[in-house]
Amino acid sequence: KVVYEMSKDSNFFKNEQRKSSESGKRNQAMKEKLASLTPAELHAAARLADRFLLEAEGTRTIDRTFIHIDMDMFFAAVE
Repeated sequence: KVVYEMSKDSNFFKNEQRKSSESGKRNQAMKEKLASLTPAELHAAARLADRFLLEAEGTRTIDRTFIHIDMDMFFAAVE
């Protein structure tokens, strides 16, 4: 609550609110499109996704390891 009260009028906060609203609208549009698909279209999409996964699996290598370290100090300061 304290963080919210201190940041709610900032430009960053307003921009994040705008982006969240746009994301919500996109999600709603995708949900509506999904609801309008026929079972045949869903089945065809599932087959396409399965084929893509099989192709990707054939080219995957696991000989490297990646580590991601989040250095975001904002959350560290808040926590």
